[in-house]
Amino acid sequence: WLTRFNDKVIFSATGDSQDGQEIWISDGTADGTYMVANVNEWGDSEPRGLCQLNENQFVFFAKDDDASTVGTNGQWWLYVSDGTAEGTTLVKEVNSMFPGREPIDNRTGDVVRVGRKVFFIADVANVNGDEVTYGDEVWVTDGTPEGTKMIKDINTEKDPAGLEGSTRGAAIAHFLNFYNKKLFFKAWSWASGNEPWAYDLETGEAYEIFNTNDTFNPDNTDGLWCLGKSLAGQGNPKEAIAAFKKFMKRIPNNAKAEVEMGSCLLMTGDMDKACKYLNKAIDHCEEDPVVMTQASDDLAFIYSSKKDIEKALDYLDLSEEYSQYIDDMPNAENQRLVLRGHVHLMNNQLEEGLKFFDKAVKKSKRDPEIIFKIMVSLYDHELYEHVITYYRKLVRVMPEGWNQGYTYAAVSFLRTMEISKGVKLMQKACIVNPDEVELIFGDFFPPGLKKEQYYDYVKNVKI
Repeated sequence: WLTRFNDKVIFSATGDSQDGQEIWISDGTADGTYMVANVNEWGDSEPRGLCQLNENQFVFFAKDDDASTVGTNGQWWLYVSDGTAEGTTLVKEVNSMFPGREPIDNRTGDVVRVGRKVFFIADVANVNGDEVTYGDEVWVTDGTPEGTKMIKDINTEKDPAGLEGSTRGAAIAHFLNFYNKKLFFKAWSWASGNEPWAYDLETGEAYEIFNTNDTFNPDNTDGLWCLGKSLAGQGNPKEAIAAFKKFMKRIPNNAKAEVEMGSCLLMTGDMDKACKYLNKAIDHCEEDPVVMTQASDDLAFIYSSKKDIEKALDYLDLSEEYSQYIDDMPNAENQRLVLRGHVHLMNNQLEEGLKFFDKAVKKSKRDPEIIFKIMVSLYDHELYEHVITYYRKLVRVMPEGWNQGYTYAAVSFLRTMEISKGVKLMQKACIVNPDEVELIFGDFFPPGLKKEQYYDYVKNVKI
């Protein structure tokens, strides 16, 4: 990350000392090139989103000692500097998102100056987990704590994962400085979907410029359809179900809505109702291959869960028959192979199940998502030695930042009496994916213990 600051350049770099990656400045000479401040004394502050604020200051986002410990990967908090160590200070603890994701020239990108203010994408830091959050929204700063704030909660859609009053993000992107008077950007709102927005510096008002797609309206059928699909895609099946119910009141016997309704009900765990809607979709779709494939996949999963092996395999056959007529989703064929293996495990046919798992791994070219799904299936059947085998396959291919599967492997090592390996993996899981730890190991922790405290608890307990 690099940008101009008056007649100098500011950038992030790792020097030849032990200071880690920090903020630097240069006038183009060796003597005039130096580290501005050591923001994180215990590691890398990873400065990014550098942007000149006014004639004497610039802002940037960095992970200081405290910010590095928040959440799984830390947060980038807002700093202001005049180019000296003494003049470099924390402005606000704020969970900045994508700072410097796009190239920055102080006019376009994800961190943009307009007049003597800088706009960026962020949410409240929520360090202790007790604050209302808003997802990614537009924030503004003048370099002071008082002048740093969210301009508007554009997407007022409720976030069930947050505290009461929390809302989902607005998918902010594409900032543009308009003559140092306005900020233009793209935002998603509950009422209009993705539309162009503006913020007027003179009035302090954020507003939608124009609704380019007025069919996106939660009160008409097109809007209800878009709303339901959007909510389902965001992992909010309960509210998606409400939207699809309204849609089907206006257009009954619509196979595409029925299959989406069935899939959402399946996400909530209501298999009986899901089965009802999925079968309706098959009856009403006139052999539409997209509906037939999706409904058959979901029904195969339902019947495998109910241990009706014959029906599960029949629906997998039906899904494969129709999937050849559509541009199937990536990995869909491999996921069906995993499901076939799972069905055979439920029928106590271990060798047959492992054959399908191995086939899925090979056809997917060792895709980590496929290997992880196989681990979960094996774990559900308490086949812990096989879980460990596939965990070792996963370790070889997992990309940077991967955080799934550690808890399943940890329990499997513990179950097979490889205690030290199990404990180490449990500690790692508590750091990188406490949600997975809670899902599988929740009863192990004292009531009321926060997920952020799992690691310290595991570190100090004898298993």
